[in-house]
Amino acid sequence: MVGKLAIPNFAGGMTTWRRYGIECGHPCGPRCGSCVVAGNASSKLPHMSSGVALNLGRYLARAAEQVPDRLAIACGNVQASYAEEERRVNSLGLALRSLGLQKGDRVAILQCNGRQFLETMLACFKTGLGVVPINARLHPEEVCYRVRDAEAAALVYGPEFTEAIASIRPALPDTRHFISLIASARWELDFESLVREHATMRDQTH
Repeated sequence: MVGKLAIPNFAGGMTTWRRYGIECGHPCGPRCGSCVVAGNASSKLPHMSSGVALNLGRYLARAAEQVPDRLAIACGNVQASYAEEERRVNSLGLALRSLGLQKGDRVAILQCNGRQFLETMLACFKTGLGVVPINARLHPEEVCYRVRDAEAAALVYGPEFTEAIASIRPALPDTRHFISLIASARWELDFESLVREHATMRDQTH
């Protein structure tokens, strides 16, 4: 993964994220994805000249405005520009809002490092949703505990975890939406279909 959107390897899960706790200064509460990444906020994001705190998702929007054709992501055989990623992230953000998720709701992410992992995080940041990254190496029962404890309204996961998610789904009463990167079961929503059906370039930052 290259470009200004390149991020550290967060496969360590919640513990690793807490080391990078980020607060943007918005008055929307400690659960807002625009303000806090996995709680325990410890550092402030840069502020714009107007003195208004900068939502982390705005970094992508600004890059798309200034260097739209520059390479933002290279993951395997997939390459995408900042403009392409801005469209996909805004589309996913709009899709999450259309599902009824509101600012302050939590979205759990169970994925291996990749393009959609970053897109899910940025869509949450833009729309004010809390991000709950989950270590991909955890046992299904441990995944269940973390998702249930966070009261995550949605879970976005890779297809390799479908069987595990199916086994714990009955124990997740607060999780209303199960979004797979490649949906195969009737109860799953398909990640790419959501992005495609809600295509927009309008910035979803709130």
